[in-house]
Amino acid sequence: MLQTDSEQLGEIAVYYKNELLARYVPTYESGALRKTILTSITQYDGDGKEVGTNRLDYYNDVKDGLFGEAETWNIGNDEALEGKVIDRIGMTDGLSAIGGSRSTGNTNGGGATVGAGASPIGKIAKLISFNVGVQKSFSHSWAHSEVSMTDIDGDGRPDKVFVDDDKL
Repeated sequence: MLQTDSEQLGEIAVYYKNELLARYVPTYESGALRKTILTSITQYDGDGKEVGTNRLDYYNDVKDGLFGEAETWNIGNDEALEGKVIDRIGMTDGLSAIGGSRSTGNTNGGGATVGAGASPIGKIAKLISFNVGVQKSFSHSWAHSEVSMTDIDGDGRPDKVFVDDDKL
């Protein structure tokens, strides 16, 4: 999102008993993606003399554009997985050379409540209380990643990783 801020802090003035002690004046400029950024703060004493300036730097990782040069990655094909992962887990769709996982989940629940009570009748107050409660809950979840594109050799590029005969 491209964003600029139309309103910024103009200055900060510090007073003690109606006497100006210091002023701080920020400076802004348009940064990466035209976002307004704070570039410096200048301090002035009570007489208006400049005391010092703090400058702020920002790391700009998009100065040369958002994307680098196009690269071609050879990730193989889905046939490399046939008879291995796909048949082993009985997964015939949703699994590709790029990635796939399988998950299941169960949830059960229940509850019952019975209650009784009485309020004062006439001049005699009778209190009768009876409570019964039953609660049951069950939850099960399982997730397993079968194929993943993960950089495992440290070259900065994703590698196709899958289990074959209980080995990666």
